[in-house]
Amino acid sequence: MSTGMCSEAEIKEAVATARSAGCNDIVLLHCISAYPAPIDQANLSQISNLSKKFSVIGGLSDHTLGTSVSVAAVALGA
Repeated sequence: MSTGMCSEAEIKEAVATARSAGCNDIVLLHCISAYPAPIDQANLSQISNLSKKFSVIGGLSDHTLGTSVSVAAVALGA
């Protein structure tokens, strides 16, 4: 699930709803909802924060130009 434009409470509710419906394989994608997203707002630490906080796989929904942010995200475990 992409987390762009979501509050922590909304993410928590979405994860709980998915789990209550039997979904245990959840990936939360950190997302900056800007097109294109400025690299200085990428905040890739959110990938591991989402993973730890919600016990899910963390990933990235990337809207930056180029490949720098996506490559860095992979290096950080996305």
